[in-house]
Amino acid sequence: MAIQLLSRGNFFVCLFYLFLVGQGLLKY
Repeated sequence: MAIQLLSRGNFFVCLFYLFLVGQGLLKY
């Protein structure tokens, strides 16, 4: 269970990171 939550958390962190990168690219 903890491993599933951890992997899911990492998934959301990756999505958030990609979102920030996308915002940065859109600024340029």
